[in-house]
Parts: sequence; C-alpha cells; structure tokens
Amino acid sequence: MKIYKRGASFAALSGIRRYSVVALAFALCALFSHTLSERATLAFAGKTISTASYTLCTEQTSEPRTIADFFLLIPERYLTVPRAERPALLRRMKAGAVGSGFEVDVANGFMNFQGHAEESYTLALFRRPDGSPLIAITYYGIRIDDRRPNSDPEDIAELYFLRYERGRWRDVTRETLPVPFNKNFRYNLPRKGTTIEVISEGDHKEYDLVWARGRFTVRRPPRANRDVH
Repeated sequence: MKIYKRGASFAALSGIRRYSVVALAFALCALFSHTLSERATLAFAGKTISTASYTLCTEQTSEPRTIADFFLLIPERYLTVPRAERPALLRRMKAGAVGSGFEVDVANGFMNFQGHAEESYTLALFRRPDGSPLIAITYYGIRIDDRRPNSDPEDIAELYFLRYERGRWRDVTRETLPVPFNKNFRYNLPRKGTTIEVISEGDHKEYDLVWARGRFTVRRPPRANRDVH
C-alpha cells in the first residue's frame, strides 16, 4: 500500500517471524507515529502489547506531567542550569548523590536546588481547575557588576510563573500575581499545600498568596502580628 512507502510494509512486518513483540511495538511506533497514553494497549497479530513494551517509544512525544519533567524543559532564561546538564543533575538528585540544598519531591510537585555560584532555585507545580500546569520559580543569588569590579555584590531575587501549552512556554507572571512582585521580599514556595508565604526583612510575614480556583489571592496576617518587630 502506498501509505507505507516510508517504512516496511504491514505485510513485511507481519511476515518476519523472528521479531519479538517488543520489536514490533517499536516498528509500529516508527511507522504510524502513534501517540499513546500511558494506560493504552496496542493489539498486533493477536497479541496485546502493554505499555511496558513501548515506554521508550513514547517518551519523546508524551506531554510533561511532573515537576521533574518540566524542570528538563524550562527555558534557560529562567534557569541558568543548561538544559544539557539537567538530566544528569536530576538523576543525581533522585539518587541522593548531591549535597544539602538539592531536593526533588515529585509527589508534591516541588524542587529545590543550587545553581552556579551562590544561586538558589525553587520550583513548585500548581494545577489550574482544568488540570493544566502552572510552574512557579523563585531565584535568589548575587550579581557582581563586571563594569565596577570594586562594587559590592548585589542581591538578586526573582519570581516567575510559567504555563506550558502544546509544547510552548508562556510567562504569565504579571497576570498571575494579585500584587506586584517585591524584590525585597522572600517568596517561600510550598512543598506541601498551595500557599506561598511572603516574608520581609527580619523574617516578618507580609502576607500569604493563597491558591484557590485557579488564582492567587492575598491573605494578610492580623495587623497586631504585623506590627510586632
């Protein structure tokens, strides 16, 4: 049949007796470019091929789901760790082969790790009402002005919210935050729960960013608590 010109024909595939079931799964994947869900099964020549047989086949086309998946894909403008280095770093983090300050908690959608020099990143995965992901990223580090080598290092704080839609990233920070970002505050992304604590100098809580029904709202502590220094 002409539609099979780019690969082996269906008849040829079925006639090769020595193909294992796994090999046939990969051949079919290359031939038809199937996008299969994790729980789907594929029937061929009277046999059922489970997902274990074609996991590698679908890795390149499946949508990212976990915080670890998104970590590998986030553009480098938001993470200074080069993409090429991230798979190895992720494996080491999962194996506990790195020092303190490196955590990956897939179940809770949370990551914390050190970048180059004195950089610290935290990632948290939020879900919108339709199930689509919202990735929060905080960055804290120092920057030295090369044009002024004798100047003091400058503390840097950044907060981003990113959406991932059909293979594309979109920065939605401004439309997500109910109040403007303050570089003098510290934004503690949650490992558990969905509330971001916003802390000012001296470890005083300014307010919480509470995630509910697909948006953040501000919840301020009682005034008496804020006035205590």
